[in-house]
Amino acid sequence: MRAVRKSASVIACSVVVGFLSCREPTQITVRVTTDADCPEGAQRPRVNDIVIVTARKIELGTKGNPQPVPVANAVTKQCAAEDGTNTIGTLVLLPDGGDDQSVEVMVVAGVQRDETDDGEHSMSASQCADLAFTGDSVEGQPCIVARRRLTFIDHESLVMPVELDRRCIGEDCGSDLTCFEGNCVSPDVVCSPDDPECDPPEGCVDECELSCTSGNATCQDNTCVCLECKDEECAGADCGLGSVGACNEDKTACTCLAACDPAACATECEGGTCEGADCVCPICSDANCSGPCNGGAGTSQCADVEGQLSCVCIGACDEASCTAGEDCPDGQLGECTTIPRGEACVCSCDDDECAADCSTGCGACEDGACSCTAQCSLDTCGPCPAGKVATCADPCGGCSCSCDETACDQLCGPIGGTCVTSGGADSCECNNPTTSTGMAGNGGNGGSTSSIISTSSNGGMAGQGGTTSSIISTSSNGGMAGQGGIGSGPASSSSGIGGGLQMQCALPLITDCADCPAACAQSFCQFAGCTQPPAGGFVNCQCSLP
Repeated sequence: MRAVRKSASVIACSVVVGFLSCREPTQITVRVTTDADCPEGAQRPRVNDIVIVTARKIELGTKGNPQPVPVANAVTKQCAAEDGTNTIGTLVLLPDGGDDQSVEVMVVAGVQRDETDDGEHSMSASQCADLAFTGDSVEGQPCIVARRRLTFIDHESLVMPVELDRRCIGEDCGSDLTCFEGNCVSPDVVCSPDDPECDPPEGCVDECELSCTSGNATCQDNTCVCLECKDEECAGADCGLGSVGACNEDKTACTCLAACDPAACATECEGGTCEGADCVCPICSDANCSGPCNGGAGTSQCADVEGQLSCVCIGACDEASCTAGEDCPDGQLGECTTIPRGEACVCSCDDDECAADCSTGCGACEDGACSCTAQCSLDTCGPCPAGKVATCADPCGGCSCSCDETACDQLCGPIGGTCVTSGGADSCECNNPTTSTGMAGNGGNGGSTSSIISTSSNGGMAGQGGTTSSIISTSSNGGMAGQGGIGSGPASSSSGIGGGLQMQCALPLITDCADCPAACAQSFCQFAGCTQPPAGGFVNCQCSLP
């Protein structure tokens, strides 16, 4: 690491924004780590390599306004494998003594997501940097981009940690933000003479996109703000066989819809084509807008009406038949008006008419066209997180995952759980064991029931343990000889196992090892490991007492 640090320092001195003078006491050491695996590691995702770019101001490209890709200050594949966090290395930055002491740092990592080594699953850092500077988005790409903006402090040797976080793989935060802990936040960091290590960027406790049903969010003032969902991101939702991900109607959540069947769509409306879950009826075509209309007094044809392609019936317009949509394609109603070619019935999409003309009763206008969708079916729903179940609350709205009291209790084990709604989203929260303390009096005696939770505090001389076949005791012993109860077998008046907090870890039924750490935490235990059965089914989720 000493040789690497020295080499990096020389690069920084010679390249960083014309920093011509190296005053050793005033410097910033960029320390790069990652929670992804090292390039030679066996786990995925893993970092392929990294590129570091520094400047007083880094200008990223945007659509139609590409920026030249700057020369990198450092390029490396080195990585020291450690438990949890792997160290990439350090780069020392020195100022030039000018009035402007600010500097921006951009660390770009190319990532291999899985065993498939191709452009969709693996990229080099230079390829990722090209995307960022030429205006092509890194959204969804195997790239991590981390930026920091700070200021030198005279005669202070600062350390600026930069972690390449797996939660930031494929996250594009635009030209003036950076991804930090899975959220797009300001790249500004604060450094102080009292502490050589600079503060991390200000962010949110939770990964906001996971906290919002829309899957799209931003972190503002340390608070998650939910945004409208994006169809392109919802398309990657984990849905059941024969279904696809899409935004719901009010753009508040990703949902699963039955995939469009091209053969059925062609008969749903003349000239209909599939777009994801939607069967889109053409606004106007020879198939749905031609021939006589208005009782033979006019002719249907496609025409440009105020910049919009429309089906029109040229000739004397009959108000009743026009507004009823008798001469219009499916999902459209008409309006009598005058166009350059004369009086006409001009057709346009109508939401109510569209829904009525769709065989499923589910349809709406999108970009001027009537789009039909299948009704919600639990058979096409994808898996839901632990504690939630799939529902079809809106027959035309697709599947959604909602907290279920039974599933929540099953997740939390003997302590039980409660469904809680906050910010428009519901979640399963495990109940907190209660504790109390007393100066005197005997602890409660457990009965001979099949399941009991004892939360009493034994503060007396001879608190007696309960005797049950299944028990969680959360007694807090605050007296001289208070004893927490735990036992089994018939009712007994003898003392139980004494002392402190007695608790068993719940073993929830989990189908994915990724859900195991959260389940352990909700059961007030620590994640100890997980084993996935080769044939599927419930995993062996292992939790331990803290």
